[in-house]
Amino acid sequence: MAHTDSINQIKIFPNSNMAASASDDNTVKVWDLTSTRLIQTYTGHTNNVECVEFLDANNIASGSVDNTIQIWQITSGTTKKTIKFSSWVTSLLLLPNGLLMSGDFTGSIKAWNATSGTMSYSLANSHKAAVNAMIVVNGTEIASGSDDYKGLK
Repeated sequence: MAHTDSINQIKIFPNSNMAASASDDNTVKVWDLTSTRLIQTYTGHTNNVECVEFLDANNIASGSVDNTIQIWQITSGTTKKTIKFSSWVTSLLLLPNGLLMSGDFTGSIKAWNATSGTMSYSLANSHKAAVNAMIVVNGTEIASGSDDYKGLK
């Protein structure tokens, strides 16, 4: 079944036929791109889901306006971990070293151990507004973009 509200992000799992979508209907969906079949719907968020990131072939993370990151097991749809925030989670990025980066509505960027849910470090006040996008540059650096019209590296 399709989403029932706006889709905020779509991510494709590298070298596979899976894609994930994050939506204002408070859900994340994982799709088989070959058959266009819905694999799983994740329904643990209580507000709009802004971002999604594959952690590996078995786990996915989603960030929401409900101030949480949810870590999901892909095939069962169960929540493995919930990371609570004091602000909306607006972007997610998996680093090559396995850390999960989050950007939030306040402009902060944080690094998380997705298995334990513990924060490794924070780049507080990286931006003056919501962090909407992050990418890995040269395998070791992060570039980010924000509502403050600035990009940082």
